[in-house]
Amino acid sequence: MDQLGMSAISPEEIINWLTTSGLRILVIVALAIILYRFVLLFSVRIARRIKEWDDGVDTIHDRRVETITRLVKTTSVAVIGATAVIMILSELSIDIAPVLASVGVVGLAFGLGAQTLVQDVIAGFFLIVEGQYQIGDVVELKDRVGTVENLTLRTTHVRDVHGYLHIIPNGEIRLVTNRLRDWSRAIIDVAVAQEADLERALQTLDEIAQRSVSEAATAGVGGASVPGTRR
Repeated sequence: MDQLGMSAISPEEIINWLTTSGLRILVIVALAIILYRFVLLFSVRIARRIKEWDDGVDTIHDRRVETITRLVKTTSVAVIGATAVIMILSELSIDIAPVLASVGVVGLAFGLGAQTLVQDVIAGFFLIVEGQYQIGDVVELKDRVGTVENLTLRTTHVRDVHGYLHIIPNGEIRLVTNRLRDWSRAIIDVAVAQEADLERALQTLDEIAQRSVSEAATAGVGGASVPGTRR
């Protein structure tokens, strides 16, 4: 240590650091964990209370609540984590002013390149606020059809019928086709033999459709209706 031009650290200095800065760092980490757990528990309880406002299961209201809850969780992790890191660096006697200044310079240098990122975040904000689609909706985005698995301020994750996960930047979404909003229609072609009783076939199809609607209503999926069969 002395050969390197550094003075030896005495045990008293180590103990003094552990009882002051070390203890404060431990408190910062503990408070960050407790605060995140509180935000997580609070958001889950609020989401559960809001979902109880309607009697349906997996409704558009429930999906929107789930989407906003996930966004709150990810945002809280970023904010609490960044704040804790800055406070810990301060306790380690690391001057964060040059770090923040360098970040500002780098941010200015890459400002033009970050326009796409800003565009994605702004587009994601309005997607969530307007509720154009939520987690669990079947949508068509940029010629990709699938179920929305995750929605953040920057990207939308869509899983198609083949199991492929498409990660789409929100800023590139120009047209949203939501196939589950309010109501949807399933067009089914049924082959009937020429010698079969057409009226009986239509009656059977109507009975099957009405039974499906009743089962959906029992399961809590609202908005289903049977417009009738077409010859």
